[in-house]
Amino acid sequence: MQISTENAAFSTSDPDLIESTVRSSREIWISGESKYPCLTILTSGEKACVNYFGRQESDMWLSQSESTQSEVFIAGGEQWQSPADAVISIDEALQCVREFCGTLTRPACIKWQYGV
Repeated sequence: MQISTENAAFSTSDPDLIESTVRSSREIWISGESKYPCLTILTSGEKACVNYFGRQESDMWLSQSESTQSEVFIAGGEQWQSPADAVISIDEALQCVREFCGTLTRPACIKWQYGV
């Protein structure tokens, strides 16, 4: 998998390294050998927001939850306030990462809303 964070970019197939990177980074991009599909994870403590990009254009999905409180994340070095219904737990985000790394498709372990 190709991993890119705010501080580093590397290739790995080690699931433990991927998980520790997600837990220690604020913005993570994960893809296979090609740029797309990719999964992006924004984290803030125990909260996360996940985006899935199936292709460069038009196939964009955002995590969906029952949350009623938005969260401020760092995306591209800038603060971004998520929609409240996009905030999921870091554990749910890690489930998405594990599934994506195994299939390179949009994870089915959470609900999604179309668009970003």
